[in-house]
Formats: sequence, C-alpha cells, structure tokens
Amino acid sequence: MHPPQPRYFRSDFVFLGSLVLACAPGALAQGPLPADFVEVTKDSLAPDYCGVNFVYHPYDGNQVDAGGFAVADYDNDGDLDIFIPDGRNFPNKLYRNNGNGTFTDVAAQAGVQDDPFAGSGALFLDYDNDGDYDIFVVASPGNINPTMRLFHIFENEGSPNWNFLSISSTAGFRPDPNTPKSTMGGFLGGVAAGDYNLDGYLDVISTYFQAMNGQDQMRLFKSLPSGLTLPGQSKRFFKDFTLASGLAAAFPGETWQPTFVDINRDGFPDIHIAMDFDMDLMLINQQNGTFVDVATPIGMNGNPPEGRDEMGVSFADYDNDGDLDMHTTNMAMMMMEDGMEMMMGMDRFYRNDSTPGALAFVDVAMEAMADFSAWGWGDIFFDFDNDGDLDHATVSGFKNGPWYNTFHINEYPMKGDDGITVMLEDRSADVPDFTKFGMDTWRSSRGLAAFDYDGDGDLDLAVSCHPNAPINYFGVFKNTLANGSHWLEVDLYGPANSRNVAGAWVSIGAAGVRQLRNIMVGSSFITQEPERQHFGLGAASPDWLVVRWLDGTVNYLLNPGVDQIKTVHKSADMRGDMNGDGLKNCTDVNLLQLMLTNPTAYHNTVGNFPGEELGDMNGDGVVDTTDLNLLKAMTGC
Repeated sequence: MHPPQPRYFRSDFVFLGSLVLACAPGALAQGPLPADFVEVTKDSLAPDYCGVNFVYHPYDGNQVDAGGFAVADYDNDGDLDIFIPDGRNFPNKLYRNNGNGTFTDVAAQAGVQDDPFAGSGALFLDYDNDGDYDIFVVASPGNINPTMRLFHIFENEGSPNWNFLSISSTAGFRPDPNTPKSTMGGFLGGVAAGDYNLDGYLDVISTYFQAMNGQDQMRLFKSLPSGLTLPGQSKRFFKDFTLASGLAAAFPGETWQPTFVDINRDGFPDIHIAMDFDMDLMLINQQNGTFVDVATPIGMNGNPPEGRDEMGVSFADYDNDGDLDMHTTNMAMMMMEDGMEMMMGMDRFYRNDSTPGALAFVDVAMEAMADFSAWGWGDIFFDFDNDGDLDHATVSGFKNGPWYNTFHINEYPMKGDDGITVMLEDRSADVPDFTKFGMDTWRSSRGLAAFDYDGDGDLDLAVSCHPNAPINYFGVFKNTLANGSHWLEVDLYGPANSRNVAGAWVSIGAAGVRQLRNIMVGSSFITQEPERQHFGLGAASPDWLVVRWLDGTVNYLLNPGVDQIKTVHKSADMRGDMNGDGLKNCTDVNLLQLMLTNPTAYHNTVGNFPGEELGDMNGDGVVDTTDLNLLKAMTGC
C-alpha cells in the first residue's frame, strides 16, 4: 500500500522505532468510564470464559487474508450466534449461543464445517425468505484449489434441529467471463447483501484486492428464481450482473469493504465501496439495475479530493440529526518531526450535510478527533454506555507491530470549534484489554462487530485477528457496564416471518431525542453485525418506535417499553396516520398541514407522537409539501 499525501499532524501518538507510545491524555470531559471491555476468550479456566476458542489459519504468509465473521440469531431462540469461516483444510466454526453467556461450537453437527473449502468472509442472510438465516461464505481466490468454488451457500433447514444443507452446486455464483478482470488471484476485500432491484430478495456483492496481477474484479450477483424445488437444490439462482449494472466500468482500483446503503433516501439501496490506491466509490442506484458513481462531487473523497487507502467502513447517525454519517479506516502515516518518527492520522469521517435533492458530505475527522486508527480495518459505531448516542471503535494491524485498537466516546451534544460537529473523545487507553497497548500483547486485528452476546442489555465486542500476530485468535470482549441505564433492542420480521429485513430504517423517540438506525447486511471490514438494532436510552423510556421498511411501508409502536428485545412484524402501512388512531383520513391531512406550518402546535395537539416519521410519505427523510400532496392523494382530501 502506498502512503497517502500528508494532511495534518497528530502529536498524541508517537512511533519510536517499532514501539508505540501513547502520550499522557489531557483533561477528560467525562471522567472515569462507566465500564471496561474484558476479554472472555483467552482463559478457558476463568469464570467468565465464553466458550469461543478459535485461531485463524492462513493459506500463505500474506498480511491481509482471513478475518471474516458474521453474527445473527440463526436458530431463532433470541440469542446471537457467531459463524467464523476458516482456511482450506481447517473447519469453519458455528458458535451457538447457549443463552447463559457461553457458546458451543456446533459446526460439525449443523453441517457447516466444510474443511476443504477455504472461507474468508461470511454473511447470515435469509436468501429464500423462509424465516431463518442461511449462511453465505466467500473465499479468497488464492485461498482455494482452482477447481473449487469461490462461493458457498448453506440453506438452514429450520426447526427443530437447525441444521444446514449445502446448496452451492445449484445456486449459481459463477463469475461472468466477459467482465474486464477475472477474480482469479488476490484475496477477499469484503462482502455485503441488499435488495438493490427491490424484488424482495437479497442480492450479494463481493470485492477483491490484488495489486500484483490485476485479477481483482468486484462481483455483483442478482438473486433470480431457480425453478428448483428438490431438497439440496437452491430455490434461488445468483447470476453475475457486474457488467450489466455498470460496476465493471466504475472499477478503477483495489476494492475493500462494500456496503449497501440508501444514502439518498429514494428507496433504492446504493452501494459504497472503500478503495485502496484510488478514490472511493459512492454508487447511486439508478432504479433501472445500474449505478453511477458520485463520491467525489458530493465530498466523499475529501475537499480537495484525494485518494487514500480506505479499508473498513461504518455508516451511522452519530449526531442524532436524522441522517447517516460515515467513518472509514485507513493506514496511518509516519513522518519526521524534530528527528523523531511521528504517527499521523489519516482516517476519514464524513458529516452528512445533505439537503433534499442534494447530497453533501464534509470530512470532519480532525475536528471530531476521529482521524486516527493506526493501520485501520474494522470500523463500528455503537452505544457503549447506553446513554443515547453512538460511540466509536476501530481495530488495526499489519506487518510489524505493535498495533492497537481505538475507542472513542461520543460527547453528544458537545460541539467542536466549528459549532456543528459533535465531538468524539479518544478513550483508548482506558479499555486496555480491547486496545492491547504494549509490546507483548499486540494484535493484528481485522473484523470488528458489536453485539450483546450475554443478553445483559449492553453491547459487547467481537474482534478477529490475523494469524501472524502474537495474539491471533478470535476475541470476545465483555462490556462490564452496570450503570442502570435503560436500553431497547429491536428485531424485525418481514412478510411471512421472513428474516430478510435489509435496508429497513428503525427510529425511536425518547426524552426529545430521535435515534435512527439503518439495517445493513455486511459492514465494518469483512464482518456482519447483527440485524437486531440496539438503542441506549439513559434514564428515559421511549415514547415511540417506528420502522420504515425497504418498500416504504411504515409501522409504529407507542410506548414500546425498555430493557427488552422488541419484535416488530411487517404489517399494514400506516404512513400518514398523524394522530395514531390507526386510520388515514382528512383529519390526518389537516394535522400534517399543521405540522408543516406550526410544529409546536402539532405536538401540543398529539403529544410525543412520531409525526415527522409518519408524515414523511416518500421516505426521503424530510417532511414537506410533497408529502402533504401525497397524503391528500391517498386520502382523497
């Protein structure tokens, strides 16, 4: 990887040869942290040992391959499970959650070991919409025998045994030979799923990196009916639409983590791709099966634009303003300062300043103090302390360590010097198990996900590592939070209890603050975080919960409760129900008109009701006269 151009200097981290020193922090805005992350995978005799015992096995000596994993409730028992693919001739792991803070590896009896297949990344996804999670595995091309498949899919046979059946031979996933590059060398860059053509089924994108021989074509597979019905046959056929979608033409460099995200809120999932050696891609869905890149003109490559070395990606509404901001990890850069080697941050952090019809992003990484993750890979936002705002973490590593991970506390609503950007405070030194400061304990980390593995209402962390680091096993870190803050987790089920809920927007209102989440299948770096959405609430209780499904249907619950997992099934569309009486009529038209002209009077009339969510008829994130006209047309008023 080539070094990017210098932009700014960070003096709080110093490299002395191969030693990393963290300089003494200044005054801490929040005082001591309310919790720590304690590793529960390193000592099988410890009372808090969680039962996960996995070491990654590389297929050669490269420094990037391996590190994918996925988290979901594959057996529908309410607990989150973990799937970890491994290299050729080493069995995959399926850790079933026992519901008591421990896991048991059931890969062999579940039928997903598949030793000869060399997996690098994976997704839990309901490929056939039958109400349970199947497993999709993708390999690095150089990590398999040329006669073997790059892609493998296991169909979940459901209750009562929750075993899996390989359906790969009839599922497609055959690269189109007409695309410019052949996906024959290199290694996996990332994998994600989303319904980009809105046919109700999940499509898949995989990306690749191989700078040596240029054989690194990303692939977009569309899900189509297979017409097959026998056991062991795939109900869906995944066909390579890379060329037809325009992605082959857009491809300029080495691709890392892809993400399906409806960034312009038009109801069609777009695709962001983190790029090495070139500009990132923000591919806007043209609603006809094709995509057009707009990343540079909307500010997603900086101002002035410059290519960096993006790897991991996270999208989140970290400042609770109703839109998705984006953080990407990079390699940090060393420079000389007064004869010393100094480490300079290079991460991107884009604040979403979009307005209706005009996407706009501003890089505020330095302003928000979120510009530094050493040689960064995994990248997530999560509410560590259940206070109602999203904190941030990244993981790092490459060839010669030591490397360390980073952790930032969200200081919402504290703003920076610009009066706009919500601040993040670096508290990496206060969670030593996770960050691994020190020469003898460094990790070379890759994937990162947040999930409540022990069901205690706070978010724990899972980290994958590269095999060449001194610590090279899969790590689970328990959040020790015990401050009594409330929380709510939301599980979604689509039509006929389908687990295909990708692209849905989930929002809650509590204590006058609106929190927003967007469900993504595949993010961070070669990682899938659970589709279950976690909301911290502090001392508040939520007034309402709203779900906007991918097709635009809106459902809501009033007073959904606290400290529990709330399940929401897709039901009748209640967009436009401005007073919560379960109807859409002229009264609602009048209330929407009132909200547009006098929001205070509207809320004095209906109370703490999600009018802004239910009045957004077209789902663009803004309530305006267009929505009023749509409601008038719907009701005939």
